[in-house]
Amino acid sequence: LNDILDLAKIEAGKMVLHPADLVFEDLLDRLMSLFTPIAHQKGNKVAYKIAPDVPKVVEADETRLLQILSNLTSNALKFTENGSVTISVTTVEVNDVRAELMVRVSDTGIGISPENLKKLFSAFQQLDNSTSKNYGGTGLGLAISREFCKMMEGDIGVESEEGKGSTFWFTVQLAIGDASKASSISKAERFDISGTLTEVHARILLVDDNATNRKVAAQILTKAGCVVETATSGQEAINRLTSDANFDLVLMDIQMPEMDGMETTRRLKSTGQELPPIVAMTAYAMKEDRERFLAVGMDDYLAKPIRAQQLIQMVGKWVHDGHASEDVAHDITYEVVDEEVLKSLSDAVGGDPAFVEGMLTDFIAEAEEQIAAAEQAYTRNDCQGVQSELHTLKGNSGTLGAASVHLICEKIELKAKVCEFSQFPVEIIELKDALALFKQVISDRFA
Repeated sequence: LNDILDLAKIEAGKMVLHPADLVFEDLLDRLMSLFTPIAHQKGNKVAYKIAPDVPKVVEADETRLLQILSNLTSNALKFTENGSVTISVTTVEVNDVRAELMVRVSDTGIGISPENLKKLFSAFQQLDNSTSKNYGGTGLGLAISREFCKMMEGDIGVESEEGKGSTFWFTVQLAIGDASKASSISKAERFDISGTLTEVHARILLVDDNATNRKVAAQILTKAGCVVETATSGQEAINRLTSDANFDLVLMDIQMPEMDGMETTRRLKSTGQELPPIVAMTAYAMKEDRERFLAVGMDDYLAKPIRAQQLIQMVGKWVHDGHASEDVAHDITYEVVDEEVLKSLSDAVGGDPAFVEGMLTDFIAEAEEQIAAAEQAYTRNDCQGVQSELHTLKGNSGTLGAASVHLICEKIELKAKVCEFSQFPVEIIELKDALALFKQVISDRFA
């Protein structure tokens, strides 16, 4: 469905790239995290190599670049067994401001015949009926990848010999990025803080079909002071949670066979029982995917590859009431205020603290009114009314750095779009608490 929507946007001329500074190697690390477990299931190895002259930081739309890489890597693994897939990155041309990169995805799989090579890169086109039957897919991935390459001033192609594997390649032209901006973005996204969860004593259910992922995450959390239990499938997770309601948090892998993390969450929510917060774990999440996670009832998402501090911070964010000491709860401030946004706001008004304080005070007063209006709409079962009030509050809170208010509004608003109000009474209390905490932090800051 996402592929069809992407293709429709492209054909309508409405697809827009959103370039930002990124470390290219980090992008490939995410790719490895996504596809290494898939490769192992078919006896394959997957690896990457980057030429020394490839710029460390580039400006690119990370989501769409990862989408191209994922399409090509997925295809390579689909048609390879007990072999290898290698992603190599080299430069075609590079100067102080731009770089043309060549990426090759080579496999040792079944290869493609000369007549079938001509059919590739067309929408909804697979090589033959047996391909669709044996390997699945819509035939859209390569067509979409070709369009994204064009948008990045590049090209895409393939070299293959039947029975001897294939090499899909693509080129893109990207601006050289700013390392300082990339590192600050990376730091913000990874929640690089120190500390443990020894005072929280969280009991966590970790749901993942991949043994390596379970082992790594469980070890990190156990050393941080948590009690970790595991489930290897969606059905096992449902069985555990319906028979034991004493977990404090669920870490739910999205890509699992038979029943994925979203379907598992949907079925759990349909039982009507009280559930702990559910955090999605995924290596490949576009903005639209994140919205889908929240819409089915998940509370947050955690990007793979798993990093210790990121994982600890996520647990600290969601497990607190009745568990965390005051010191632990007090340390979790990133969710309350976005310091970068507040600094930008202050700089924009010439560093006038009185003006900033007045603006934030007005925002808080208006936010309290909007929350009250959303509650009234809920009592009338007015889905659009709830969505409208919280959509405005979501935008204002994001603009003014009320980070946790923004995230909770986003979660409730997405559910309001489909009139999903089963958790509204709890979530609106969360929202009120987040606003109260933001109000206290701002009051202390300008005292």
